[in-house]
Amino acid sequence: MSTMEKVCEACRLRAYMPDEREFVVVMADVFGCRPIDQDGEALYHFLETIYHYGRVEGIRRERGKRAGAVL
Repeated sequence: MSTMEKVCEACRLRAYMPDEREFVVVMADVFGCRPIDQDGEALYHFLETIYHYGRVEGIRRERGKRAGAVL
């Protein structure tokens, strides 16, 4: 699977995770990340997508470990 396909998959699956917005906003605030030019919606959407992409990659890695294990 190419990187672009992985990113597209993360974007599609992001819609099923409604609690990510609050987490992303709080973490951005903790680290002093502020939107410029009042475009906060785009910034938080971008951060949510990156966050979800990391979760999807972690799930894939765990599936790969299990698939390689002898059960």
